[in-house]
Amino acid sequence: MASSPTVTLAVRTSVVCAAVNVAPSTLAYWIRVRVVSPSVIGSTGKRYERWWSLQDVMAVRAVKALRESGCPLQKVREAVRLLEKSSASLHSTRLVWDGQDVFLQDQWGSIVSAIRKPGQLVLHTTVLPLGQWEAETSAIAEEVAVRSEKRRRRESRSSRTETTRLSS
Repeated sequence: MASSPTVTLAVRTSVVCAAVNVAPSTLAYWIRVRVVSPSVIGSTGKRYERWWSLQDVMAVRAVKALRESGCPLQKVREAVRLLEKSSASLHSTRLVWDGQDVFLQDQWGSIVSAIRKPGQLVLHTTVLPLGQWEAETSAIAEEVAVRSEKRRRRESRSSRTETTRLSS
């Protein structure tokens, strides 16, 4: 009895490089030093295509962003390992780099150290989506002619004052 083939979403290495904007040689180096690796199908030789899961691609993006922020490769490796072990949904997880430690922040604001004390809860914070709020506020804002509006208010106030004095 033949088993049915397993189908999964996967991304080729060339697509990963283009999506993350990383050179193939850089990605090959990260694979060689075991910072990241394709979990769907690895390479068995130079001519075989590697296939990456969606979580693998997220890890490559995280590595690139952390490296661009000045995070040393050893710390990046530890952060990726913690991210791989994390049971939290990637959709609601944020990575935070403070120049010395990498933290995972979950959807409830709990922050866990990835480097200094791996897995230890550090603190609880609230992250405010200021950019999102600005966009929402811009969508409901109206254009106002400030000078005209101020003049209209002064005139309205002076006419009310005038009316109040006349009726007294």
